Amino acid sequence: MILGNYNLETIDKKGRVMVIKVSFPILGSDSWRAISLGFLRYEGGGVEMVTKVYSTKKGREYIPETDWKGLWKDVKENDKLYDRIDLRLVNGATTVMVIEGFNNAGIHISRGVGTVYQPAVLALEPGYIKWNDIDAV
Repeated sequence: MILGNYNLETIDKKGRVMVIKVSFPILGSDSWRAISLGFLRYEGGGVEMVTKVYSTKKGREYIPETDWKGLWKDVKENDKLYDRIDLRLVNGATTVMVIEGFNNAGIHISRGVGTVYQPAVLALEPGYIKWNDIDAV
């Protein structure tokens, strides 16, 4: 379970920086809010946690429904699997941004990559972003 508030600095392909706050309260809904305004069409919204299963040795995602044979083979070969939690920042039905690898195997990660999507941008370049937890770096 992830709790607390996180200030994330996002950097697009052209080096433009914006800050968002992601909140995981004990009671209530997970949410995000833009601290730096003017970069996105939306000032905030909800957060959806997406859990993916990854291989430690191969560093790839497993989709159990379609890759169960490969998954079983790697488990037999003593490959350690871990859950990676990505954050999908949304506003209504619109996906604004995905923060990849926010939490790996229960450990909060302080930096990573992600994607910001075209329908949500004003001043950011859509596509690849880097992110840093500015309170942890």
